[in-house]
Amino acid sequence: MPNSFKLFNMFLHNLSILYLRKRYVLVVGLLVFLSLHAALANSFDVNNANDSATPLNLAVAGNFAEPLRDIARAYQQQSGHRVNVLVGATGKHYAQIINGAPIDIFFAADSDYPARLAKVKASVGQPSIYAVGELYLWQPDNRQKKTFEQALADLHGHVAIANPSRAPYGQAAKETLIQSQSWQQPAFELVYGEHIGQAFQFIVTGSAQAGFVAKSQLIAYQQKTHNLNPNSYWRVPPRYYSPIRQSLVVIHHDPRVRDFLHFFYSSQGKNLIQRYGYRHNG
Repeated sequence: MPNSFKLFNMFLHNLSILYLRKRYVLVVGLLVFLSLHAALANSFDVNNANDSATPLNLAVAGNFAEPLRDIARAYQQQSGHRVNVLVGATGKHYAQIINGAPIDIFFAADSDYPARLAKVKASVGQPSIYAVGELYLWQPDNRQKKTFEQALADLHGHVAIANPSRAPYGQAAKETLIQSQSWQQPAFELVYGEHIGQAFQFIVTGSAQAGFVAKSQLIAYQQKTHNLNPNSYWRVPPRYYSPIRQSLVVIHHDPRVRDFLHFFYSSQGKNLIQRYGYRHNG
C-alpha cells in the first residue's frame, strides 16, 4: 500500500511538471506571436497611410524608384490605400517573384524579365511597356565642356555601373563600353552596384569618380540638391546600346491593383513620369 501511494504521488508530481511545461511553451509561443505581429505592423506603417488592409507591394528597378514613389504618394493621398515601394535590381526582383515573394506589380527596367514571368505563368496577363529610359554618363567634378566621346576617352579612376547580369541599365552601360572599345582594356577601374540606384550612390559619395546612370536619377538629384553641374553629364547616344524599354507586369490579381494602374496611366501619373525624363508608352 505505501508503495502504491508513493507511485501515485510520483505520478501527480510528473503530471504537474508536464502541465507547467505546457504552460511555459504556450506563454513563449504567445510572446513570439505577439512580437512578430508587432514587427509586421511596424513594417507596414512606413508609408503613414490610414488604411489598415495589407498594402500593395510594388517591386521597382532603381532607375524608376523616385517616379514610382511620387505616384504612390499621390495615389495614397487620393485613395487611402497604403503602398510599399520595394527598390532593387530587376534580375533580383525576378528571382524573388519566382520564389514566391508577395509582390503585386513588378516595374522592371527592361521587357525581358516580365516576359519570362508571363512565359512561366508567374504573372497575371501579359507585360506592357510603361516607359522608355535613357542612359547618361555622369562625372560630377568635370567643369570642361566636352562631347560624350571626349568625356568617355578621358575617364579615369573608378567608374560605376550597375551589375550587367542583373540590371538592364548595367547591360546598357556594358554595351556602350564594348561599342566604344573600352570594355576589354579600360583606362579606369569598374565598380559594380547591385542596381542602378547603388551605382548612382557610388558616384554621389565619391566612391567612384564617374559612372553610367539613368536620366531620371540626374533629374531627381537636381530637384533635391539644385547642384547639378551642366558640364558634368552627357547623354549616351542611342546607337551605343539597345533601347531600354521598361515593362510592368501584374503578379497578383486584386481590385486595388487595377485601381492603382488606372491612376498610374492617368494624366496625373503620366505627367509625373514625364517629369523624370521618360517617354511614356501607356
